[in-house]
Amino acid sequence: MSNQRNISSTNCRWLARIFGCGEADAVSDWQSALLAARRLFLEIRAHEQPLTTGQVDDEDESPNAALNYPTAQDAQERKSLSIEIQTMAMFSSERALTLPLVVFAGACSLALIALGLNIHSVIYEQDNGILKQVGFLWAPNWTVVFLAVLPTFLAHLIELLRSWREELRPQLLLVLAAPRDVQSWGQRVVEARQSFLVVFFVTVIIASGYNWVVTHLTPLLDGDPGRWPIDWGRIAIVRPEIVSIPAAIAFSGLVFVYNGFTAYLFFTGHVFLLLLKNDFSRIVKGLNRDDAQTNAASIEMIAVTLMDGIFRCNALGIVITIMMKLQSDFLLSSNTNIVDWLRADILMTFGQEVTVVRDPITRAIPPGSLYSFLCVLAIVGTFVLCQAKIRHELSRIGLGWSGRWKSPWTSMNSSMLFLVLSYFSIGVVPGFSVLVLLSLLLTVYLVSKPLKYVPMSVA
Repeated sequence: MSNQRNISSTNCRWLARIFGCGEADAVSDWQSALLAARRLFLEIRAHEQPLTTGQVDDEDESPNAALNYPTAQDAQERKSLSIEIQTMAMFSSERALTLPLVVFAGACSLALIALGLNIHSVIYEQDNGILKQVGFLWAPNWTVVFLAVLPTFLAHLIELLRSWREELRPQLLLVLAAPRDVQSWGQRVVEARQSFLVVFFVTVIIASGYNWVVTHLTPLLDGDPGRWPIDWGRIAIVRPEIVSIPAAIAFSGLVFVYNGFTAYLFFTGHVFLLLLKNDFSRIVKGLNRDDAQTNAASIEMIAVTLMDGIFRCNALGIVITIMMKLQSDFLLSSNTNIVDWLRADILMTFGQEVTVVRDPITRAIPPGSLYSFLCVLAIVGTFVLCQAKIRHELSRIGLGWSGRWKSPWTSMNSSMLFLVLSYFSIGVVPGFSVLVLLSLLLTVYLVSKPLKYVPMSVA
C-alpha cells in the first residue's frame, strides 16, 4: 500500500473486531483508537499536499467523505458565499465561544444604549390610571433571553455539532459495511440550502423587518400607538420628554436588526438539529442486522447521546418562548411591573386574595404572543420528529423500545411536556408563575447534568 494511502474505514472496523476479540466494549475502544489514528494521518496528509479529486484509498472510498474531511470540491464550495456554507462556518467548533459571546456582547451593548437614552426603566400612566413599567431592562425577552438563555443554546448546539462530526458520526460509520456510499456532513448541509434561505426570509425579512415597520416605525412616525400596548419602543409617543421620536426609531431599528440576526441563528440551529436526525437515519439505513446486533451498545449509545443533545437545545428553546410570553402577557395585565405581577400570582396560589387580571382596555395582542406560539410549534415539532425518526431506526435494526420509567427517552418526553404545559399556563392558570419557576429550575438541572446512558434491551 502506498505511503500516501491510509487504512480504510472497513478495515478499521474489522481490525477493531479482531483486536477486541468480539467484546462490545473492547471493540468500541479499538474503533475509537483506530479512528483517532486515521484522523491524525489525514490531517498530516492534508497539510503536506493539496487535496485532489483523484485521491482515494485502496477501496475507491474517499476517506475525506467518510470522515468529513473536505474534498477539493468541498473546499471550493466553502470559499463561496452561499448562505448554508457561511452559516455552517458560524457554527463550527472553532467558534465555540465566539458566537455565544457575540450574542452576549450585543445584548450588553443594547442595554448600555437603553441606559444612555434613559429608557432602561420607565413607568407611565395608562389611560385607565394603571401605572406600567415598560423599561427595556425590565423585559425578560430582551434581557434574560439574550444575556443567558440564547448564548447557552448556541454553546450547546455548537458542541453537539462538533461531537457529531468528530466523534459520533465517524464511530457510526465504522460499523457500516459500505461507508463509501455515505454522503459527507458538508454535502448534507449543502443540500439544505433552500431551508436556510427560507429561515433567513422568515426571521430577518418578516419577523424582524416587517414586524418593526408595523409595530414601531409606523406608530412612531404617525405619533399614534394605535391598539398596540405601549412598551420601551413606543414610549416616545406618550412620553416625548423621555426620548425623542428619531432616537426611538433608531434604537428600535437597531434592536430589531439584532433580533433578526439572533432569530436566524436560533432557527437555523433547528435546521441543523433536523439535519443531524436525517444524517443519523441515512447512515443507520446502511446497516445490516448482523452488524447492528454486534455493535448494538455502540449504536444505541450514539443515538441516545445525539437525542439528548437535541433535547437540551429544545428545552432551552422552550425557555426562550416562556420569556417572550411572560413579557407579552404582562403588558396586558393590570400590575405595575412584571415582578409584582409574578409575585401576586404566587400569593394567589397560596390562598391570598390578590387580583391578577388583564388590562380591560381594548388593545391588540402583542406580536410576541403569536410569535412565541409559532416558536413553540417549531420547537416541539423538531423534538418529536427527531425522536420519532431516531427511535424508528433503532427499532428497525432490532434495538427494542424500552418501557422502563427511568429510561432516557421517558425522562426527555416528560420534561418537554412539563415545559410546554408551563408555557401554556402563563396568564391563564392561577399559579402559573410556580410552574414557570419549576420549569426553569428543571431546565437548569437537565442542561447542566451529565448524560447517564442506560442500555435498552435488544430485540
